[in-house]
Amino acid sequence: MSLKNKTIKDFVNYLSADFFVKGFMFLSLPLLSRLMSPEEYGRMSLFVSATSILFVFFSLNVQNAISNRLMRTRDDFSSYLFSCLATVIPIQFIISIFIFMQARTMSTYFGLTILEFRFVVLVCWLLFFFNLYSLYLQAIRDSGAFSKLSISTKCIEVVLIFVFCYFFLVANKHYSKIYAQVIVLFPVSIYIIYKLWLLVEVKYKISHVKSAFLFAIPLIPHVVTNSMLAQADRLLINKFLGPSDTGVYSFAYNISICIVVFIMAWNSSWQPKLYKLIETGSQVEAKKVILKSTCYLLLVTVGLMVFSYEISNIISANDYANSSKVLLLLIMGNSLIHVYLSYANYIFYSKKTIFISISTTVSLMLNIALNYFWIPIFGIEGAAWATVLSYATLCVLNYIFSVKYLKLSNLSLLVFIGFFCSILVTYLVCEFSLEFTTINSIVIRTSWLALICCVLIYLVKKLERRVSERNN
Repeated sequence: MSLKNKTIKDFVNYLSADFFVKGFMFLSLPLLSRLMSPEEYGRMSLFVSATSILFVFFSLNVQNAISNRLMRTRDDFSSYLFSCLATVIPIQFIISIFIFMQARTMSTYFGLTILEFRFVVLVCWLLFFFNLYSLYLQAIRDSGAFSKLSISTKCIEVVLIFVFCYFFLVANKHYSKIYAQVIVLFPVSIYIIYKLWLLVEVKYKISHVKSAFLFAIPLIPHVVTNSMLAQADRLLINKFLGPSDTGVYSFAYNISICIVVFIMAWNSSWQPKLYKLIETGSQVEAKKVILKSTCYLLLVTVGLMVFSYEISNIISANDYANSSKVLLLLIMGNSLIHVYLSYANYIFYSKKTIFISISTTVSLMLNIALNYFWIPIFGIEGAAWATVLSYATLCVLNYIFSVKYLKLSNLSLLVFIGFFCSILVTYLVCEFSLEFTTINSIVIRTSWLALICCVLIYLVKKLERRVSERNN
């Protein structure tokens, strides 16, 4: 199978898996909004936030180092995998003991009870093996096995959440997420440990450990700050406004994740091919693919923004009615992840990950500062705007590092400017349309979508024509 066809097949598999998983979860949102109060939904989201942030410190980002090494070369991988696991697992035991000792203080910071926080540690253990094996499957480009693993585990988890919510839990229904995750991940992790054991060669090499940590450790600030960029707003909303508003915001955020499905599915299939194009010096081909994918992603983003009000009204119960105010903004913010990755993938390839850590740290500091000022004044809409501006900053900083400073890429800043201006104008059109009747509002927004579609089709055809002329 050619590299191009393999990339398309992987993209379809990753997208299908993400669509099935996220689609299943998306369809479950109307039921969850009727089974859980906003406060219970907010407490569930706080558990997810704590798990996402603590997992970075717990895993030391070693799973990404292993995946990156495998995408580059398979030479002596069995020894590399054993060396990494033999080093990181004892460290994880020490980290677990420390977290258990500090559970009372740390649980307060995340807005959790001590019992909930201890469950966070258990889930981090299980997620380490699950994420490691998932990344391994992506690195060897076994998108079929990855899809089966993702779909089966997540769907069973969602079903169990409903079972616990409806049949077993009268109060504290947010525990349904905790119980479901542990029940699903525990047997799966045992199976994964067995599969990993078949892959390793019991040969410890300190050079492998050094190589892994040189990649992983500088990335920890990036992964932590990236996680906090996605989670800090909920922690601060809980601090200033309480768990009920946190639940409404989290509900809208989970709807907006649909745009990330397209982004991450594409990036999972594109990144290995990009590395090969860089190695062969095919920068022009890489740029062409990135520009075309950006046009397609922009069309999806505008489409979701245009119909965001209707999506929110259909999915949410009355208690979550305010989620429509922030859904439009959160789709904007999350769509910028594609532009950020377009620049950042070059830095990942160069392994100069300290620059990614710098950019995410700056963006996080901006995000926290804006949230502190805007949440008390503007409520959850202030948090949504902080997300948009933080991701925009992340795009610009990664452009500066990858193109101007490290000179790894020839991508123009116009990729970001064109994308950002398009979604900003779309936001203004959507807000303007609310001044009219429902029918007229839909006509205005649909007309704008049609115009964007025509412009993007023209740009893609023009790009293909230029590439064809250059090749001739």
